[in-house]
Amino acid sequence: MAVRCSNCGREFDISLFQFGKRVVCECKNIVEFKGWQRPDLRKRRRFVRKKGGRMLKGFFWFLAFCLILVNLSYTQDFNYLENSLDKLQQGIINSLTGWLEIPFQIAKGYKYGVGEEGKAKFIGAFLGIFRGVIHSLGRTTSGMLQLLTFPLPNPKDNHNIGIPLDSEYVWEEGRQYFLLKEGLEPIGNKIIRGSYNAFLGILDMPAQLIKGFNQDKPFVGIYNSIAFPISRIIYGVSDLATFILPNSSQTYGYPWEEKYPWDAFSMEKYYNQLYKEVKP
Repeated sequence: MAVRCSNCGREFDISLFQFGKRVVCECKNIVEFKGWQRPDLRKRRRFVRKKGGRMLKGFFWFLAFCLILVNLSYTQDFNYLENSLDKLQQGIINSLTGWLEIPFQIAKGYKYGVGEEGKAKFIGAFLGIFRGVIHSLGRTTSGMLQLLTFPLPNPKDNHNIGIPLDSEYVWEEGRQYFLLKEGLEPIGNKIIRGSYNAFLGILDMPAQLIKGFNQDKPFVGIYNSIAFPISRIIYGVSDLATFILPNSSQTYGYPWEEKYPWDAFSMEKYYNQLYKEVKP
């Protein structure tokens, strides 16, 4: 299809007039395609806002449904709503205060020093800069993970999983973990947990569905078959991506009911993550 110049009759390919462009003919006449209409950006923005509002509204309705359903289905020992809000609160605190690890670790490095009787205070403070950066990244990523996944289940705890942060809150003294002295086992455990959750977490979908029907709780089973594998995969990927970074030893939130994603296939292993026999 061609557009003809109204002055000299010269023809121009219609592709030259995309997005409302005009062409200057050799006869100095300005040629434009009258059939072209500029997109109404205001209508497009209104459509995007309306669609985004519906999606956000739908998400909150889904979240409210999950809060009610799972809170009613859980045992009294694990309050879904309370634990999820605790997780949200901790996520906000860790995300906003993670950067404070740098000055606090410098201060700790100066306080404890390096070498015999900790006399090398300034060397300790200098090393505290590097330790502070690592712990800052660890606390911030832990906080972001808690913040973004607060309505979802999570591991019961991070005991011996990953290098632990010094304390629950950045301003607390806590206890420092020395990698060279105490070993690499927590890092290995974090990689192992991350691997089976990231790559095999999807197994929790049919397992939780079967478990829900076996316990005459089909709706709970349906929800768990969605929430559990999603959260396992998210936490698995996070563990693998941040295996070298410190993490919080506590997880907050409400825990997965089984330790491994395939445990719920066996009725004998139901809730083995929540209740463990205490051996004398």
